[in-house]
Amino acid sequence: KPGPGTGASLSAEIVSTIATGRAAAMMTAPGSEDEWRKKLTATLMTGATIIVIDNVKYPLGSATLSAILTTSVWLDRVLGQSEMVRLPQRATWIATGNNLRLAGDTARRSYWIRLDAMQDRPWQRKKFRHPKLLAWVTRHRGDLIAALLTVVRSWYAAGSPKATVPTIGSFEPWAEMLGAVLAFAGVEGFLGNLDALYEQIDEEAA
Repeated sequence: KPGPGTGASLSAEIVSTIATGRAAAMMTAPGSEDEWRKKLTATLMTGATIIVIDNVKYPLGSATLSAILTTSVWLDRVLGQSEMVRLPQRATWIATGNNLRLAGDTARRSYWIRLDAMQDRPWQRKKFRHPKLLAWVTRHRGDLIAALLTVVRSWYAAGSPKATVPTIGSFEPWAEMLGAVLAFAGVEGFLGNLDALYEQIDEEAA
Protein backbone atom coordinates (compact mmCIF):
# COMPACT_ATOMS: atom_id res chain seq x y z
CA LYS A 1 0.00 0.00 0.00
CA PRO A 2 1.26 3.53 -0.71
CA GLY A 3 0.43 4.92 2.73
CA PRO A 4 -1.00 4.18 6.19
CA GLY A 5 -4.67 3.59 6.89
CA THR A 6 -5.31 1.78 3.60
CA GLY A 7 -6.58 -1.42 5.22
CA ALA A 8 -3.83 -4.03 4.84
CA SER A 9 -4.00 -5.22 8.45
CA LEU A 10 -7.78 -5.34 8.25
CA SER A 11 -7.57 -7.36 5.03
CA ALA A 12 -5.30 -9.86 6.77
CA GLU A 13 -7.78 -10.12 9.65
CA ILE A 14 -10.60 -10.73 7.16
CA VAL A 15 -8.66 -13.55 5.50
CA SER A 16 -8.01 -15.18 8.86
CA THR A 17 -11.58 -14.76 10.08
CA ILE A 18 -13.03 -16.39 6.97
CA ALA A 19 -10.47 -19.21 6.88
CA THR A 20 -10.22 -20.05 10.57
CA GLY A 21 -12.98 -18.22 12.42
CA ARG A 22 -10.50 -16.34 14.59
CA ALA A 23 -7.98 -13.51 14.43
CA ALA A 24 -4.58 -14.00 12.84
CA ALA A 25 -1.39 -14.32 14.88
CA MET A 26 0.14 -10.84 14.62
CA MET A 27 3.86 -10.14 14.98
CA THR A 28 6.37 -7.46 14.01
CA ALA A 29 9.51 -8.06 11.97
CA PRO A 30 12.50 -8.88 14.22
CA GLY A 31 15.73 -6.95 13.85
CA SER A 32 18.24 -9.82 13.60
CA GLU A 33 18.40 -13.30 12.10
CA ASP A 34 18.62 -14.88 15.55
CA GLU A 35 15.48 -13.02 16.63
CA TRP A 36 13.74 -14.14 13.43
CA ARG A 37 14.47 -17.77 14.29
CA LYS A 38 13.30 -17.48 17.89
CA LYS A 39 10.15 -15.54 17.02
CA LEU A 40 9.07 -17.71 14.10
CA THR A 41 9.62 -20.95 16.01
CA ALA A 42 7.70 -19.63 19.02
CA THR A 43 4.83 -18.52 16.78
CA LEU A 44 4.63 -21.89 15.03
CA MET A 45 4.57 -23.60 18.44
CA THR A 46 1.27 -21.85 19.19
CA GLY A 47 -0.35 -23.76 16.32
CA ALA A 48 -1.18 -20.61 14.37
CA THR A 49 -2.28 -21.25 10.80
CA ILE A 50 -2.35 -17.65 9.56
CA ILE A 51 0.58 -15.49 10.68
CA VAL A 52 0.82 -11.76 9.91
CA ILE A 53 4.09 -9.83 9.98
CA ASP A 54 2.54 -6.40 10.41
CA ASN A 55 3.77 -2.93 9.45
CA VAL A 56 7.13 -3.98 7.98
CA LYS A 57 9.37 -0.89 7.83
CA TYR A 58 12.46 -2.23 6.06
CA PRO A 59 13.07 -4.58 3.09
CA LEU A 60 11.73 -7.93 4.23
CA GLY A 61 14.39 -10.59 4.00
CA SER A 62 15.38 -13.40 6.33
CA ALA A 63 17.06 -16.75 5.77
CA THR A 64 14.88 -18.26 8.49
CA LEU A 65 11.67 -16.89 6.97
CA SER A 66 12.70 -18.07 3.50
CA ALA A 67 13.38 -21.57 4.83
CA ILE A 68 10.09 -21.76 6.72
CA LEU A 69 8.08 -20.65 3.69
CA THR A 70 9.22 -23.63 1.62
CA THR A 71 9.20 -26.44 4.18
CA SER A 72 6.44 -28.62 5.54
CA VAL A 73 8.29 -29.50 8.76
CA TRP A 74 10.36 -27.03 10.81
CA LEU A 75 13.07 -28.29 13.19
CA ASP A 76 14.53 -25.93 15.78
CA ARG A 77 15.75 -25.74 19.36
CA VAL A 78 13.29 -24.65 22.06
CA LEU A 79 14.28 -21.28 23.51
CA GLY A 80 16.25 -21.71 26.74
CA GLN A 81 16.47 -25.49 26.40
CA SER A 82 18.61 -28.07 24.64
CA GLU A 83 15.49 -29.86 23.38
CA MET A 84 14.74 -29.83 19.67
CA VAL A 85 11.16 -29.35 18.51
CA ARG A 86 9.67 -30.66 15.26
CA LEU A 87 6.78 -28.52 14.01
CA PRO A 88 4.42 -28.93 11.05
CA GLN A 89 4.53 -25.84 8.85
CA ARG A 90 1.09 -25.38 7.27
CA ALA A 91 0.66 -21.70 8.02
CA THR A 92 -0.21 -19.00 5.54
CA TRP A 93 2.13 -16.03 5.97
CA ILE A 94 1.09 -12.43 5.27
CA ALA A 95 3.31 -9.35 5.50
CA THR A 96 1.91 -5.81 5.46
CA GLY A 97 3.65 -2.47 5.04
CA ASN A 98 3.77 0.84 3.22
CA ASN A 99 5.52 0.37 -0.14
CA LEU A 100 6.70 -2.98 1.14
CA ARG A 101 9.93 -4.23 -0.44
CA LEU A 102 11.34 -7.74 -0.38
CA ALA A 103 14.98 -8.77 -0.21
CA GLY A 104 16.98 -11.87 -0.98
CA ASP A 105 15.23 -15.20 -1.50
CA THR A 106 12.01 -13.92 0.13
CA ALA A 107 10.83 -12.47 -3.20
CA ARG A 108 10.84 -15.83 -4.96
CA ARG A 109 8.56 -17.18 -2.25
CA SER A 110 6.12 -14.27 -2.27
CA TYR A 111 3.51 -12.44 -4.29
CA TRP A 112 2.25 -8.88 -4.07
CA ILE A 113 -1.27 -7.72 -3.28
CA ARG A 114 -1.44 -3.99 -3.96
CA LEU A 115 -3.97 -1.84 -2.09
CA ASP A 116 -4.44 1.80 -3.09
CA ALA A 117 -7.30 3.92 -1.75
CA MET A 118 -6.42 6.72 -4.20
CA GLN A 119 -6.50 9.40 -1.49
CA ASP A 120 -4.17 10.99 1.05
CA ARG A 121 -6.04 10.03 4.24
CA PRO A 122 -7.79 6.73 3.54
CA TRP A 123 -8.65 6.24 7.23
CA GLN A 124 -11.12 9.15 6.88
CA ARG A 125 -13.11 7.47 4.12
CA LYS A 126 -16.85 7.08 4.51
CA LYS A 127 -19.75 5.41 2.68
CA PHE A 128 -18.40 1.87 2.86
CA ARG A 129 -20.63 -0.94 1.67
CA HIS A 130 -19.98 -2.64 5.02
CA PRO A 131 -18.87 0.06 7.51
CA LYS A 132 -18.03 -2.50 10.23
CA LEU A 133 -16.48 -5.01 7.90
CA LEU A 134 -14.91 -7.40 10.41
CA ALA A 135 -18.17 -7.74 12.34
CA TRP A 136 -20.06 -8.27 9.07
CA VAL A 137 -17.62 -10.98 7.95
CA THR A 138 -17.91 -12.72 11.31
CA ARG A 139 -21.72 -12.82 11.03
CA HIS A 140 -21.68 -13.97 7.40
CA ARG A 141 -18.69 -16.32 7.56
CA GLY A 142 -20.80 -19.37 6.64
CA ASP A 143 -22.20 -17.61 3.56
CA LEU A 144 -18.74 -16.53 2.45
CA ILE A 145 -17.29 -20.03 2.82
CA ALA A 146 -20.26 -21.48 0.93
CA ALA A 147 -19.69 -18.98 -1.89
CA LEU A 148 -15.98 -19.84 -2.10
CA LEU A 149 -16.69 -23.58 -2.14
CA THR A 150 -19.34 -23.05 -4.83
CA VAL A 151 -16.78 -21.34 -7.07
CA VAL A 152 -14.31 -24.20 -6.61
CA ARG A 153 -17.02 -26.83 -7.08
CA SER A 154 -18.15 -25.26 -10.36
CA TRP A 155 -14.57 -25.42 -11.65
CA TYR A 156 -14.24 -29.05 -10.56
CA ALA A 157 -17.62 -30.00 -12.08
CA ALA A 158 -16.50 -28.48 -15.38
CA GLY A 159 -13.58 -30.91 -15.50
CA SER A 160 -10.98 -28.79 -13.71
CA PRO A 161 -9.92 -26.86 -16.82
CA LYS A 162 -6.36 -25.59 -16.77
CA ALA A 163 -5.37 -21.98 -17.32
CA THR A 164 -2.18 -20.33 -18.51
CA VAL A 165 -0.97 -18.45 -15.46
CA PRO A 166 2.44 -17.49 -14.03
CA THR A 167 3.90 -19.78 -11.42
CA ILE A 168 6.11 -19.54 -8.35
CA GLY A 169 8.96 -21.98 -7.78
CA SER A 170 8.23 -24.53 -5.03
CA PHE A 171 4.54 -23.54 -5.15
CA GLU A 172 3.61 -24.82 -8.61
CA PRO A 173 0.56 -26.93 -7.61
CA TRP A 174 -0.87 -24.03 -5.61
CA ALA A 175 -0.38 -21.53 -8.43
CA GLU A 176 -1.79 -23.86 -11.09
CA MET A 177 -4.93 -24.75 -9.14
CA LEU A 178 -5.73 -21.29 -7.77
CA GLY A 179 -4.97 -19.66 -11.10
CA ALA A 180 -7.24 -22.11 -12.90
CA VAL A 181 -10.12 -21.61 -10.43
CA LEU A 182 -9.87 -17.83 -10.70
CA ALA A 183 -9.65 -17.90 -14.50
CA PHE A 184 -12.71 -20.14 -14.67
CA ALA A 185 -14.57 -17.66 -12.45
CA GLY A 186 -13.60 -14.80 -14.75
CA VAL A 187 -10.99 -13.26 -12.46
CA GLU A 188 -8.03 -12.38 -14.66
CA GLY A 189 -4.54 -11.17 -13.79
CA PHE A 190 -3.54 -13.78 -11.19
CA LEU A 191 0.16 -13.22 -10.32
CA GLY A 192 0.28 -10.60 -13.06
CA ASN A 193 2.63 -8.36 -11.08
CA LEU A 194 5.42 -10.91 -10.49
CA ASP A 195 7.72 -9.26 -13.03
CA ALA A 196 7.51 -5.95 -11.15
CA LEU A 197 8.40 -7.75 -7.94
CA TYR A 198 11.38 -9.53 -9.51
CA GLU A 199 12.60 -6.33 -11.19
CA GLN A 200 12.86 -4.76 -7.75
CA ILE A 201 15.09 -7.61 -6.63
CA ASP A 202 17.16 -7.33 -9.82
CA GLU A 203 17.87 -3.67 -8.94
CA GLU A 204 19.21 -4.70 -5.54
CA ALA A 205 21.35 -7.43 -7.12
CA ALA A 206 22.88 -4.96 -9.55
